[in-house]
Amino acid sequence: MFMMRFDMRAPEFGGSTTDLYKAAIDMAEWAETRGCMAAVISEHHTSSDGYIPSPLLLASAMAARTNQLHISIAAARYQAARVARVRGLDAAAVQSLIDAHAHTRLLGFLGEPRVNVLELNLALDALEPHNAPPGA
Repeated sequence: MFMMRFDMRAPEFGGSTTDLYKAAIDMAEWAETRGCMAAVISEHHTSSDGYIPSPLLLASAMAARTNQLHISIAAARYQAARVARVRGLDAAAVQSLIDAHAHTRLLGFLGEPRVNVLELNLALDALEPHNAPPGA
């Protein structure tokens, strides 16, 4: 078992940000097949050299491409209102599904409570959508 940490620093002399993000997602997918338990993504604000301003989008992309790498419950809850709006669902129903698909700490004390994004997305897909607002 191991974990990976992504700083996502993108100085001018390195590859493009697009290539960096694609490589990070590919690495997470590869690492899962070799026993990776977690991917930690650093957060940096207003950095001039391309540091990641918010790790949520990258974490969600990694989690969507893997079966076992999860996002934190806090990250899932932070995105719940937007997910509900885009999918045309009731926000309380989305929050309820997040809670239903939450996993506790390993052995009760290792790691952080987390949500399996694949399982959550499948459950969201099974809900009957309401009329999503145009352009949501």
